[in-house]
Amino acid sequence: MAFLHSLNRPLMAEKASYLNLLAKDAVTRLIQRIRGVAHKMAHISSKKESKKLKIPYVKLKGRIFYYRRRVPHKLRKFYRKGVVEFSLGTQNEKDARELSSDVTAKLNKYWLQLSMETLEIPASHLLVEKHGDPQSIPKLSEALALYIRNKNTKNSDAFVRTSERAVRELISCSGDMEIDKYDRTDALKLRDKILGRGLAPQSAKRLLSVVRSVINLSINEYALPINNVFSKLDFGQAKPVHDRTSIPVETIKIVQQECMKLDDDKRWLVALIADTGMRLSEGLGLLKEDIVLDHDVPHLIIQPHPWRSLKTNSSERKVPLIGSALWAAERIRTNVRSRFAFPAYVNEEESKTNSVSAVLNKWLKTVAGDKHVIHGFRHSFRDRLRAIQCPIDMIDQLGGWKQINSVGNDYGEGYDLYLLRDHLRKMRSG
Repeated sequence: MAFLHSLNRPLMAEKASYLNLLAKDAVTRLIQRIRGVAHKMAHISSKKESKKLKIPYVKLKGRIFYYRRRVPHKLRKFYRKGVVEFSLGTQNEKDARELSSDVTAKLNKYWLQLSMETLEIPASHLLVEKHGDPQSIPKLSEALALYIRNKNTKNSDAFVRTSERAVRELISCSGDMEIDKYDRTDALKLRDKILGRGLAPQSAKRLLSVVRSVINLSINEYALPINNVFSKLDFGQAKPVHDRTSIPVETIKIVQQECMKLDDDKRWLVALIADTGMRLSEGLGLLKEDIVLDHDVPHLIIQPHPWRSLKTNSSERKVPLIGSALWAAERIRTNVRSRFAFPAYVNEEESKTNSVSAVLNKWLKTVAGDKHVIHGFRHSFRDRLRAIQCPIDMIDQLGGWKQINSVGNDYGEGYDLYLLRDHLRKMRSG
């Protein structure tokens, strides 16, 4: 038996060694198989992702979508590079798809124009003049001129001033360049500069929106493949707008008394607004002849002038004079020598509404409290008329508000001055 055991020992050792080899080989094969499956899964996932992102001319860099398209060979001479590539400025695939489609359409249209320009035109020597370079991109100042020419349909000086002011801010910050030269850094720099001066976020947003609109018009007009870097800027949390607050009747009476004590042109304007509900610009832009006192019903004629347009067609109206408004009108007709009711702030070319608004609001806060501004009289005017159950269409007529859409609103002449005066008297005594 001992002899047999001695013979089996080498066989058992060899068997154990063989089993170890088999185990190692099985583990190696298993690892290889796992790696193969993982590789296939990654490949499938990649294909799915690629298939999912099947947007023409769009690629993903990090988390941002980019537009990338080769320039046709015959149009290469018009470009600095052979590829049009730029950020779409979004991480959202749906937005990227829409932006890509829009850019592609504009590029197709623009490239078609370029292609037509490269065609050899028969009898070209007979043309009066050659066409300009279709590739030229306007400077910001040129884009502004186009914007004013196309959008200032009412020939408003205020529109021109606001547009020029916004563009002037950008030029002082980054210079007057072709509109495709501005980048996001310029936009952020301008935003920070304006907010740094203490301008309210909402006011800064309005100013930057003008710049954005100026550039957008040129992009659309010339089908330029440009991304407007002044879009979607963040201005932080805007403060509540206080000019929505109505001024209480008791406070209005206190303000009117102070106006009569001080008895100067600024207080005449406040008193005029308090009992008529006029917009500040409407009162400031009046002529003396717009103040009619030799009538059974003394009244104002609110109409457009070259130095001051009206907000809407329904803003043109007649408003009876009562209370503090009648007192102010009489003071103006007695003391003012100019044809303008407020000559210190108005001339043939402009009405200085913004500067007057700042001065009057500062004074009003000392009398009525910090939360009230001049425009609050207009909100109070509507509330006071509601309180006496004045008909809604009469309220709209008196305040020059656009009336609710109705076929009937286009018929008739509206309420006469006598009936309007009766309701205003009732409002004042109420």
